[in-house]
Amino acid sequence: IQLEVLPEGRHWRNPYSWTWIKSTITDIPAGKLGVQTRLFGEPLPPNQIIAGPKQRGILAEVLGTGRHRVNPYAYKVDLYDAISIRPGCVGVVTSLVGDDVFSLTSSNKPNGFLVTEGQKGILPTVLDPGTYYLNPYLFSVVELNLQSQRFEMSGVDAINFLTMDGFTVSVEGTIEFALQREQAALLTHRVGEMNDIIKKVILPRA
Repeated sequence: IQLEVLPEGRHWRNPYSWTWIKSTITDIPAGKLGVQTRLFGEPLPPNQIIAGPKQRGILAEVLGTGRHRVNPYAYKVDLYDAISIRPGCVGVVTSLVGDDVFSLTSSNKPNGFLVTEGQKGILPTVLDPGTYYLNPYLFSVVELNLQSQRFEMSGVDAINFLTMDGFTVSVEGTIEFALQREQAALLTHRVGEMNDIIKKVILPRA
């Protein structure tokens, strides 16, 4: 089996020297991406996720929307959803491959939590609204809302405390808040997603 495939059209091949099989072209629909897995080559070393040039395994480069001539005997293609960041939000990116966070020193980390490019962990740069075709084996993205939000402190969420006389006072109200773009990645790593930020950061300060 030859790695190179024949595109549409007429091809003059000697039937005594060659045989061929027609295969369906790989079609990546809008809003999707294709992750290729190379089916030939050297096996991956332990703890390696992405295959190198001559290795068998998942490739870093993805296939975008459109038609692609992929040899089905050489590559397997899996479809994944593209990442869409809504207006008023940002995407916090976590790198799933790279140097391990435990091997990092204070000199090559921007702060005590975030990492730089080429290292495993949460990156300080966030994604602006739009559509991104990122390999899910390389990156994980969490969307954070930067718009002004309100949290109703009533019922079980009301603040209760005792006065000096031993009476219980219940305080209800509304908290209006918004996250800063520059702090989005750091908050996600230190606290968690939006619900965790509300419970662990917003409410205690109220």
